[in-house]
Amino acid sequence: MFVGRTAELALLGAELRAADGGSARRAVVEGPEGIGKTALIHRLVASGGARVLAASGEESERELHLGVVRQLLDEAAYLGAPAAAGPDPCAAGQALCEAIDALQAQGPLVVLVDDAQWADGPSLRALSYVLRRTRAGRVLVLLACRDMAGPWPPEGLRRHRAGIWRGEHRDGRSGGPGRRAAA
Repeated sequence: MFVGRTAELALLGAELRAADGGSARRAVVEGPEGIGKTALIHRLVASGGARVLAASGEESERELHLGVVRQLLDEAAYLGAPAAAGPDPCAAGQALCEAIDALQAQGPLVVLVDDAQWADGPSLRALSYVLRRTRAGRVLVLLACRDMAGPWPPEGLRRHRAGIWRGEHRDGRSGGPGRRAAA
């Protein structure tokens, strides 16, 4: 049974509806271990009608080069999108962008990385690449993690946390919609 988190679920639901309308969105679900981030996300994707590319970081696999991105690309291939990962974060990020583009053209898409704090560094850099290039389309990029302020995010994701997650750059320009929901 799912109890509570009505406000957070409504916030994320609004982001998913906006993405379905063609406005690419980004969101972070952030909170301590065991607070229900994964349950919240599962409830969102179960009720949203979107296809999902999902991956999860794992502490014991942090050294697995592009492990999280490969999970996402495997899901994309299963859904019929092109999904050949390149050898470095930029090439892998571009491959993920191409898969996302193909899938979002068919309907709303959620790109989910749960336990992002345990993702390998190259995957996190590839995700930064994707976030910088995902501006339009029917896609919601959703990260779930313990603490975005922790030591794990690479500089590219730190910049997103500082601005794009809230939909603004430091100089006040619009930078793409996004939300942060504390679980």
